[in-house]
Amino acid sequence: MPVALRTRQLTRYYPATRSDPVRAVDSVDLELAAGEIALISGPSACGKTTLLGLIAGLDRPNDGAAELFGQSLAEMSDTALALLRRRRIGLVFQDFKLLANLSSWENVALPLVPTGMPWRARRDAACEWLERLGLAEVAERPPEQLSGGQQQRVALARALVNGPDLVLADEPTSQVDLESAQRIVAALASLSAAGKTVVITTHEPALAVHGTRRFHMVAGRLEEVR
Repeated sequence: MPVALRTRQLTRYYPATRSDPVRAVDSVDLELAAGEIALISGPSACGKTTLLGLIAGLDRPNDGAAELFGQSLAEMSDTALALLRRRRIGLVFQDFKLLANLSSWENVALPLVPTGMPWRARRDAACEWLERLGLAEVAERPPEQLSGGQQQRVALARALVNGPDLVLADEPTSQVDLESAQRIVAALASLSAAGKTVVITTHEPALAVHGTRRFHMVAGRLEEVR
């Protein structure tokens, strides 16, 4: 399978002007082929969110390099990176970033608006993903009428609705119990059958799904768990 994601000695430290900066991401080497799933566990503030930001091109590294689908992120402009994220990357943020003035299905359908897809087709696609994640009954409700776990799944549906080639999910199970968390991870892992690559971060080291590669992160360093 072709390589979807590759990092080499990827490093991000703060602030760049200090003689002893904090290394949020420290010399990370990671390579994932199309269809692979990586589950990255680690304590709070270990660098997981920063790593995903670097992979998505939302932040720039101080050292090292990252490639997506054979393209060097360092050689891409901010505009090109934004277009790449819109077309090929699904992002799940810890704070959900749902729009309060939109219904659940409208939030999910947002990534489809720039594609020119007709309104009804956007609604059907959004509602299909909400149903797959057990949220059919909340399609018309705004985020304020949803529980934290429901909001989390709406955000997940939004990340998946446009069929991205790479999904970066930052703590997508933080608001749910372990059983529900396993279901969410299993839903993400099922994307591998279609050749999608998935990176999931979590505080919960007990999470595991067949087929995932497992990694642990501490103080910015990433190691695969064999």
